[in-house]
Amino acid sequence: MTKVLGDQVQVITFKNIQKWAIDKDEVLNKLTKIQIEKIIDNMKISNYKASDVIFTKGSACAQKIVIVIEGSLKKV
Repeated sequence: MTKVLGDQVQVITFKNIQKWAIDKDEVLNKLTKIQIEKIIDNMKISNYKASDVIFTKGSACAQKIVIVIEGSLKKV
């Protein structure tokens, strides 16, 4: 499968996890399939270290959708 899909295997896996997370969310699961696909297509995959700050105090985090694929977020 890796030979056919190349490096895209991880991207495809992450997109499937994003779709699953949106389907499980009580607000986002009300979106149409087309809306969900557009959101996923516009999301970017980022890697963070355990000590990295994702949101700073006072930032507009309510305007972002964050799907944690591995690990967890911690409020400090």
